[in-house]
Amino acid sequence: MFKSIEMCGRCNGASVFVKREDKNPFGTFKDRRCAALLEQHSTKNELIFVHITTGNSGYSLGMMAQEEGRKTGRKIHVVNIIPEGLPSAIKKRLESCSAVHEMDLSKGIVSTDEMRAIARKLTGYSGPEENLVSVESYGLANGYKNIIREMAEEGVKPKYIFVPVGEGELITELAREAESVWGTEAPKLVGVTVSQNAIVKDVDFLKKTGKSLADKLVNGYSKFKDLVLGFVKTGRIELKTVSEGEIAREYKWLNSIGIAVEPSAAAAFCGAVKYDLKPEDTVVIINTGKGVYDQSAVEKRWIRRIVKGLKYLTVSLSFAAALAITAWGGLAAFRANQESIYSRLIQEAEYLAERNNNRNLDQEEMHAACISIPRKTEASCANIFNFQYLTPKEVEYYVRYNRPLVVSDNIGRAMAVKTFMSYENGTFECESIHPYFCDRPGPFSFDIAKLPGLAFDFEYGFSMLKWDITIYPPHTSRSPNIYEAKVGPVNIIISERY
Repeated sequence: MFKSIEMCGRCNGASVFVKREDKNPFGTFKDRRCAALLEQHSTKNELIFVHITTGNSGYSLGMMAQEEGRKTGRKIHVVNIIPEGLPSAIKKRLESCSAVHEMDLSKGIVSTDEMRAIARKLTGYSGPEENLVSVESYGLANGYKNIIREMAEEGVKPKYIFVPVGEGELITELAREAESVWGTEAPKLVGVTVSQNAIVKDVDFLKKTGKSLADKLVNGYSKFKDLVLGFVKTGRIELKTVSEGEIAREYKWLNSIGIAVEPSAAAAFCGAVKYDLKPEDTVVIINTGKGVYDQSAVEKRWIRRIVKGLKYLTVSLSFAAALAITAWGGLAAFRANQESIYSRLIQEAEYLAERNNNRNLDQEEMHAACISIPRKTEASCANIFNFQYLTPKEVEYYVRYNRPLVVSDNIGRAMAVKTFMSYENGTFECESIHPYFCDRPGPFSFDIAKLPGLAFDFEYGFSMLKWDITIYPPHTSRSPNIYEAKVGPVNIIISERY
């Protein structure tokens, strides 16, 4: 734990300490629970741990179990149940240290008995039930509670502790241990999460959770919900939600100053910055970790995706090149090509925004999509009934931000962050839509007064022929509505028809 001067300045001068769980062996606070589980069951020669995971906990426990087995000769198996669609890179990491079972978790709550049955089937275990351990165990003697004890040992007595909330196990254990250590003077725990978490909803199970940069905080069901809400009623816990934009900005900033976080961990820092802290307050922010992947892999994959996208764009333009023999045909084909690209963007945006699986984008879903675009407000989105009401630039931003979140991996989240930050700071440029139409609402048409300076080209990929088309201002000897276009080496006269 260390005092962060940067965070002190951003939190109104409060004394801000950061608990660096990213320094644990596998870079996550989950390492504590996994170590505690192995210690708690150290007398058993054969063990099977089973739980639902999206990566960090499953990998941490699997690796620790392998190491424990090598040291002691005990038979320890880990069975990880993962949601359908988990990125293959994460799945492969889990398969390297555990048995993996993929299933649709949106259909309902998976019971302990069902998880144990899956574990028996995958491992072939037929022994006593007591050796089948569900990882979601509350009250581990040397688990997350040690975080509080370590604070006390270092002489830090905070007024607030900021914690990301996914399933709720971490904040529940910290709240209980804080009361044990400090009694009635225990600090308030501020749990920070996203809106796609069942703990902050009125229902116990969310069938459709949606996506978020902070994927570890997206939670359709939690067995700890009642415990968390119990502490909320007594004033020991306060729950806050933060937006995608806030998480994206904090994630980028923290990593830029050397604090390794994944977006889910960055949420706690967002909560502290937004909270009305005073200079006399002492605060601890729990950095729950950085996940199991290094960021260099993110950058390499991002480059590959950009190259693939550019190749796709070139193919689209090459197809239209056959029509661009004259300026008339070039302008017509250019507009048709742009309208086709725009139509596909609209369709993809509607798919990404639809949440009810009824293949029909309703007004509530459209409104939610609209206000997720930076600088869009409740007022400006009030009369937005479909994506055609937005500019092509806004539609392309929505698609490029949400498209990589479909896979919900570190790579996709990093790409989404880059897109958000470029839009936020004004450097976002359309890649699919030509700049001429980028900020112009559809339907596409040419403004004759703005034609001079319009330049575009088509490439016919098979013959490697290329036409550069540029529109020039009219000569004074001609009608003011007659323009000259240069198509490769050929000069052609065009009028305002297009």
